[in-house]
Amino acid sequence: MVDNMRKDFLKVLNSEILIYDGAMGTMLMDSGVDFDCPERLVLTHPELLSSIHKKYVDVGAQILETNTFGANPLKLSEYGLEGKCDEINKMAVSIARDGGGEDIYVAGSIGPLPEQLAPLGALNFDRAKEIFMVQIASLANAGADLILFETFSDILELKAAVIAAKEICDLPIQAQMTYEKDGRTLTGTSPASAVCVLEGLDVDVIGVNCGLGPQSMIPILESIVKETEKPIAVLPNAGIPKVRDGNVYFDETPEAFRSFAEKCVEIGVSLLGGCCGTGPEHIKAVSTVVRGKSFKRRELAPVFRVSSRTSVQKIGPFNSVKVIGERINPTARKKLQEELSEGKTSMIREDAVLQVKMEQIFLI
Repeated sequence: MVDNMRKDFLKVLNSEILIYDGAMGTMLMDSGVDFDCPERLVLTHPELLSSIHKKYVDVGAQILETNTFGANPLKLSEYGLEGKCDEINKMAVSIARDGGGEDIYVAGSIGPLPEQLAPLGALNFDRAKEIFMVQIASLANAGADLILFETFSDILELKAAVIAAKEICDLPIQAQMTYEKDGRTLTGTSPASAVCVLEGLDVDVIGVNCGLGPQSMIPILESIVKETEKPIAVLPNAGIPKVRDGNVYFDETPEAFRSFAEKCVEIGVSLLGGCCGTGPEHIKAVSTVVRGKSFKRRELAPVFRVSSRTSVQKIGPFNSVKVIGERINPTARKKLQEELSEGKTSMIREDAVLQVKMEQIFLI
């Protein structure tokens, strides 16, 4: 049954726009239930989670996210729940399935880890991949229809997560990053860079969620559609969070989401839903616009691309000269190796500046 659902998802994804649910956290806070860890509610309040899932399905949602955003062993250890990782993830899939019914797709939600990867933090790539694999295995074994990586700001961490999924299961992969107002993630990745990396990893859906309201996401979506023919997903917040009388609230209306959905159809988005602050009324507004519609297909000229964390280089007939950064390679350069081991960067910075000057000479 799981294999058939997986195949159906990929097939439907290529024929019509699909509708995601909205926020879970907002609904949980509105319920009045006191909780320290949202994922704990999978064990203590499954009926509440099921009722929230059903509310989204009743207004048109076709894909439900499991309540597992932080259900990885590292994050759960902060609440003494690391030993419950497998149980929480498996139960969350079952709860979503029960709340939505057999015709609903269940997306196994996975968020970033609570520690940053090196060089931004102390967590190494292989360890991060191992942590992600634990959660992915539980979601896949429980019958999730796809793996959803969401709210990532570090492309290297997202790469570790995607590779983990590729190694442990054959479920479709949806990979989403969160962008700031300047159009880049918190660690500097542009939409074009993200697309380049994620296409290279052959994910099934490339998306953006959280961080911004619907209108602020339009320029980002317009950048993404220029870079990929893959399905694109967008799940914006209900605006930027504001504080009033000590309480956080979001002020984007369902009408704003309806207008945004119309624009997304024009742009060529394939999956729409909501993130923080959105509720059933926002998803109902989206559903009235896109339910049953086909997405706008794109045909892009093939181009060879390479990307760093922050920028993309395209190589082709009109971009034929590229200078490779061999001068900053410490291999066989004993003095440079010694400087780097001591945490010094003066030599490598000088070489980098010189290399940029040389590239400018070549391109004159």
